[in-house]
Amino acid sequence: MGEKVFWDYLIENLPNVYGIDHRIVGEKNFPKKAKEYINQKHSNTKVIIQNASFIDFIDKDTYTIAFLQDDLRSMGRQSYQQERNLKLAHKIITNSYQTA
Repeated sequence: MGEKVFWDYLIENLPNVYGIDHRIVGEKNFPKKAKEYINQKHSNTKVIIQNASFIDFIDKDTYTIAFLQDDLRSMGRQSYQQERNLKLAHKIITNSYQTA
C-alpha cells in the first residue's frame, strides 16, 4: 500500500540485511523458494526474521525470529500456519503490548 513498515526500516538501517518477498521468488512455494534463494545468494545468513502469521516457516535450521504482527488467536481466526510458526520460531517478537 506504499507506506513504510517495520521490514523497510530493518532493510534500510541494519547492515547485511536483505528482504525477500514474492517479487523476488514468486508466490508459489514461497518458503521453499525463499530458502533456496537464501542458500544460493546469501549462504552466510545467520538469522531469518519472518512474518509469523501469513507465510510458512522458511528454514528450521536457521535461527528464526517470528514477528507476530497479527494475533489471529485473539481475532477468533484459527490458523495452523501461525501456530506452527510460533512453535518452530527460536524467538517471537511483536510491536504491541496487546498482541504480546
